[in-house]
Amino acid sequence: VVLINDKSAGVVIATKGRTVSFVILFVVLIPVFPIVRRDLSLVLDKAVSYKEVEKIAKQTLQQVLTDILLFDVYEGKPLADDQKSFAVAFFLYNPKKTMEDKEIDALMIKLIANFETGLKAIIRK
Repeated sequence: VVLINDKSAGVVIATKGRTVSFVILFVVLIPVFPIVRRDLSLVLDKAVSYKEVEKIAKQTLQQVLTDILLFDVYEGKPLADDQKSFAVAFFLYNPKKTMEDKEIDALMIKLIANFETGLKAIIRK
């Protein structure tokens, strides 16, 4: 745990001739084990929303998914007119141990299968 004293985030309140100052402290938790990032590029029907992608990711990865980031949306050639592509980053973390490649690969295979069956996604390679 790291405590950060950010003096620029201070608050001053004046009441009945008195001035009271507060300094806001931020608590930042530093992970004990590495956070893993895996990216996927999904080709989807234009009707599929990012919320649907997020929902499947959260259901599939449950406790190890710490964050999900949509970092690119593409429409146009060579995709069909009714398709779009989402590039998504998945951040995985196990607070009890360092995640191993075979464990991460198994989770990503399961996630890909759920995207393919649930959203009819095509995974760009």
